[in-house]
Amino acid sequence: MATTKQILANRRNAQNSTGPKTAEGRQIVSQNALTHGLTATRTVVLPEEQEEFDRFAAALRHEWETDCPLERFYLDRMIHCAWRLKRAARMESSLLLAMLQKESPAAAPDDQARLGRVYLEGHTVLAKLSRHERHLERSLREARYELELAQYVREKQVRPFWARNLKKFPAPREDPFRQKAR
Repeated sequence: MATTKQILANRRNAQNSTGPKTAEGRQIVSQNALTHGLTATRTVVLPEEQEEFDRFAAALRHEWETDCPLERFYLDRMIHCAWRLKRAARMESSLLLAMLQKESPAAAPDDQARLGRVYLEGHTVLAKLSRHERHLERSLREARYELELAQYVREKQVRPFWARNLKKFPAPREDPFRQKAR
C-alpha cells in the first residue's frame, strides 16, 4: 500500500511525463512502435518516401486504366503490396550489409564463408522477412488477378462466373440467364 507522501510524489512526477509538446517531437514519437513497416496501416511510413511513392502509384494508375470503384480498389491493393515488397527488398539488403559490417569489418573481401556466417546469425530475422515477402507477393498476385478479371468482365460483358471458369467451361455465345427482349 502506497503512503500519502508516495502518492503525492507520484502525481508530481506524472506532470513531468506528459509526452512531447512540439509537432516535431510528436512526429518522432509516432515512429516509436515501428519495427519494419511491412504491416503498418499506412503504406508510406517515412515522409521522405512520399514523393517516390506518388510517382510509383501514378505510373501504375496510368498503366492500368480503371473505370469503376472495384477496379480502383484492386489497383490500390496492387500498389500498396508492390510498394511494401520494394520496402522488404531494401530492408533485406540493408540488414545483410549491416550484419556483414558487424560480423567482421576488417575481414578479407574474398572470404566466401562470411556471407554464410552472417546468414546463420540472422536466420530468424531473415526468415520472418521472407514470410512477409511471400504474403505480399501472394496478395499482389491475387489483386492483379481480380483486377484483370474485373476488367475482362467489363470489356466482354460476361458474367463473372463465366470469366472465372473459362478453363472449365467454354464461354457461351449467349448468356443463358439473360432475359431475351420480346
